[in-house]
Amino acid sequence: MRASAKTQSKAKQFTIQIEAGKHKPTLEEISRKLAPAGVVIDPNYGLINVNPKAGHFVVRGHATDAGREKAEKLPGVRFFADEHISAI
Repeated sequence: MRASAKTQSKAKQFTIQIEAGKHKPTLEEISRKLAPAGVVIDPNYGLINVNPKAGHFVVRGHATDAGREKAEKLPGVRFFADEHISAI
């Protein structure tokens, strides 16, 4: 799913945790779940299982502050800052 250039310019990059339990979601399922909030998933980052026992997965995505707020109301969705780091 592509966001408009105007939306992307205001969007910030985040690492997004999805608590899926025993179900292993696909990137497409997560994208469909977050798209109504305006969250755009980075397909190049992929889907990473960070806690197999608990069923926690992370993806990278972009969202405006309003989109993040809306998406965080969904069950099992948490956002974390994903800032670019560079040498001084």
